[in-house]
Amino acid sequence: VLAPEIVEVATGSVSSNSFSVSTSSAMSRHKGRLYIAQITYTKNKATVLDVSGLNISWSLMETSSSLGNEVNQEIWFGISEEDNLDDLINASFSDKVDEASITVHSIENANSQTPFLSSYASSSTAKSKNITSDFSRGSNDSLILAFSAFQKVNATLTYTVNTSSYSAVDVDNKLFSNCDSIDDITDNDVVSDFANISQKADWSLIIVEVN
Repeated sequence: VLAPEIVEVATGSVSSNSFSVSTSSAMSRHKGRLYIAQITYTKNKATVLDVSGLNISWSLMETSSSLGNEVNQEIWFGISEEDNLDDLINASFSDKVDEASITVHSIENANSQTPFLSSYASSSTAKSKNITSDFSRGSNDSLILAFSAFQKVNATLTYTVNTSSYSAVDVDNKLFSNCDSIDDITDNDVVSDFANISQKADWSLIIVEVN
């Protein structure tokens, strides 16, 4: 059985009041592929109303918000049942957001019946330099994706675990989001200290285990 792997990534962002955010380039639809959308935004009362694109059904999987909702993150997913379509992916919000980004990953070889083994969400309760978790891996054959976001001008991120980077979006040095795979943990290992930020910031972390 082939392990799941990321084969395509599309990103987009908005840096002023907006009700939506879209990828800046189209993605290709392939039958059986898993699509995971990471949407990050800054707004106290906004939520993602829906995600659309590729004529597939999108579902909310996980959410994470820092104290005061300064940094919000939602993970949506869909599985294609058809081929032959290129399309932008769009997320719509319930209210105008100050800054937002969207990153969509197309994944081959995921289990279409049970695409996820587990998920984990954490966030800051006060401005902090340390991104922490107590995520535990369930299978050595899974793909571990860590979606993180933080809000801070000119801050940088340093990982304390071995990772491979797939995407990063910087919205005017105000909202930074990225996705990385965690490479060096085995079955039942726990990721506790995930990363460090160069300056104290509000942050959000969501980890998903792709089956």
